Amino acid sequence: SLNPEPVVATTLAGLLGPAMESVNMVNAAAVASANGIAVSTIRHDRQCDYETLLRVTISHKSGDRTIAGTLVGGNKPRIVEVQHIAVESDFPASLLYLRNYDKPGFIGDLGSLCGKNGVNIATFHLGRREAGGEAIALVEIDGGLPDTMLPEIRALDQVVRADALHFAQDL
Repeated sequence: SLNPEPVVATTLAGLLGPAMESVNMVNAAAVASANGIAVSTIRHDRQCDYETLLRVTISHKSGDRTIAGTLVGGNKPRIVEVQHIAVESDFPASLLYLRNYDKPGFIGDLGSLCGKNGVNIATFHLGRREAGGEAIALVEIDGGLPDTMLPEIRALDQVVRADALHFAQDL
């Protein structure tokens, strides 16, 4: 049985760190508590597709946000689910997160926009709830996304939300 505390501390430090410089794995739980953030850990021993699976749910007045991940190849972290939609991705340096509608033309429109701006798509991972419904795209971008491009992506008809994410590569 694995001790969840190091995983909880690392997750909290990763979530709070961008907004609070002094947060680290040692003080993350105390900082969360001092800021009114409730943390609970629920363990399940049920069967799933992965040997280990960590699901983080953040509850906010605007709704819940959920992401699930696992380790592959022994210790390489991988996203396997976002908002209960199966979609897999590594944690590259630059990742474009998109919530969109599963409609014809979305991938082509996004690809054309990237090409017009000289942005190379390294990997493209797409998952959906159902045909024509809500979908999640995780798009690895070589070299990052120009600041001017995010508003253009958000203006695409099928896009509900678009965010440029950046991950440290010293994992």
